[in-house]
Amino acid sequence: MSSPRSASGPRPRKAAPAARPDRLYAPRRGRLIGAAALLAAALAAAGAAAEDKPYSLGASQTFTRDSNLLRLGDGQAAPAGYARSDTVSSTALLGALDQKIGRQRVYGSLTLRDNRLEHNSIYDNQSQALALGLDWETVERLSGSVKLDRARSLATFAAADRGFVPERNTETTQRGSVVVRRGLPDQLQFELGLDHQSVDYSAALYAPYELRQSSVSLGARLRTSAALLLSAGVRRLEGSYPKALQRADGSVQADDFRRTSLDLRADWQPSGASRLALRLSPMQVRYDVARERDYSGLTGALTWAWQPGARLNLTTDILREPAQDSTLLGQSAEIGSVEYSRLSTSLRVQAGYELSAKVQARAGVSYRERQTDRSLVLAAVGPIGTTSATDHATTYNLGLTWQPTRGISLGCTWQQEARSASSLAQALHYSTYGCFGQLLLN
Repeated sequence: MSSPRSASGPRPRKAAPAARPDRLYAPRRGRLIGAAALLAAALAAAGAAAEDKPYSLGASQTFTRDSNLLRLGDGQAAPAGYARSDTVSSTALLGALDQKIGRQRVYGSLTLRDNRLEHNSIYDNQSQALALGLDWETVERLSGSVKLDRARSLATFAAADRGFVPERNTETTQRGSVVVRRGLPDQLQFELGLDHQSVDYSAALYAPYELRQSSVSLGARLRTSAALLLSAGVRRLEGSYPKALQRADGSVQADDFRRTSLDLRADWQPSGASRLALRLSPMQVRYDVARERDYSGLTGALTWAWQPGARLNLTTDILREPAQDSTLLGQSAEIGSVEYSRLSTSLRVQAGYELSAKVQARAGVSYRERQTDRSLVLAAVGPIGTTSATDHATTYNLGLTWQPTRGISLGCTWQQEARSASSLAQALHYSTYGCFGQLLLN
């Protein structure tokens, strides 16, 4: 969920609110969205003569109930004028394109979403997600891809060190990547990749989280058999938190970092019912300011996908990675506190089951262990003291989807998460449940 920054304050929950421009025009926006949805359906129906078209248009409606929207700690009351729990109505327009042009393939998707909250209307917002891609190849041994992504949404309330956020905080993420390959997919293939990503926030409170990073990678892939694909590559990433340390005089100090890793991968499919994907990455990370967050060690991921029968499928993921949420929070002109996650280890098991040809059920559980640090920093001499802690989070989810036709989907979902307390974080619990309907025509 997202929207442009709002300068208005929270709406009292009982007293009649004063007229606000965003509320005055809300009915008109609702009518426009409804009209656009009808137009999308009409355009799609107009081309119904073709069996398969390279594009699709549609709309969806979701209602979600969140027991702890603001992600407050256990026993922590919501500020005056705000509600701890809320119901969110989300209306979306959907579009997608997937077109082959000779040897090339062009694809993309666009989602425009209007999100309305029943009680915490200060967070009403419009979000969007745009993705574009091109897969290309030549008559020789050259191939590759170009991808561009841009997403805007309401930032999560889960950053414990920021505290309560009294305004809409828009998170904008942009990413571009280019990959060039030489060789044949079923033989030896060399690969060069470039990637750039940026993250921005509209709220000044979240400025230390803003991120810029670019990476270059060089590697090779070899398919030794129909069941086994091996790859190895070196990746160099350089990034910066440009507003990491904020001083009382208004100046800021960046925290630059560098990460070098060797990525070793194996993708093995021993049978038609099972697939294993393994990645091992010896890694070194170095920071200019938050030096306690420097890391040297082994990270990686393991995924096992298993389909024991025609209806049941199971996916298990194990992931161990250094987190990328380092921040510096200025407490005075010269002293700040460094708050970050050093390392995160997680396990997730997800199951899907086809109750019938049109009804699918899913269930999952995940567990995460996070090592966190907080360091006092004196600008003249650097870090002068560190407190470390470990917290845990367990998440459960259930879902049921009914697809009566190819373009219509109806369903409901439920999720619950519990996070343990530590010296650097409060215990936190929340649950969400909701239902959705989607119409997609192509």
